[in-house]
Amino acid sequence: MVCEVSTVGDAVVFAAPELELAMAYLVVKPLTETVEVREGHLRATPAVPEIVHSLQELCKADVSAILLDIKESLLHMGWLVEGTKDVVKMRRSRRTGVAGFITVEYDKAARTMSITTTQRCLTDFLKGLGFNVSDSRYFLEATRRVSSLVEALELEERISQALC
Repeated sequence: MVCEVSTVGDAVVFAAPELELAMAYLVVKPLTETVEVREGHLRATPAVPEIVHSLQELCKADVSAILLDIKESLLHMGWLVEGTKDVVKMRRSRRTGVAGFITVEYDKAARTMSITTTQRCLTDFLKGLGFNVSDSRYFLEATRRVSSLVEALELEERISQALC
């Protein structure tokens, strides 16, 4: 698939392979009002000229440079990233509550997201996001099929904002 950038009304539309799409998402998300990702297309509003230019430059970039940039961005966001030629797995852990934790892991090869947490109060929230939840006495585990790296990033963001 070839990378394409276009403007439709007040939105910029970006179509690209998964790695480039994920990098575009990380670049555009903090700079726009809305970002939607569906079936290999990213749509962001408003279509600010600087964003359009950044996405056009991303289309020209070498895949290895994009991989390094996306790994660096994910590391700065707190993700541990595995993979030499692609993002194969990524994991993020953080403290929650007084003595709790939550660990989110995305396995790109299996296209699954796994969550382990002591925040048992997240059970219903995770079920609402489509996770299969297994609850034990001290923690819960949840898994769900996730179709893309961008979807994994969006899910983790929603989970990190959940309050018990």
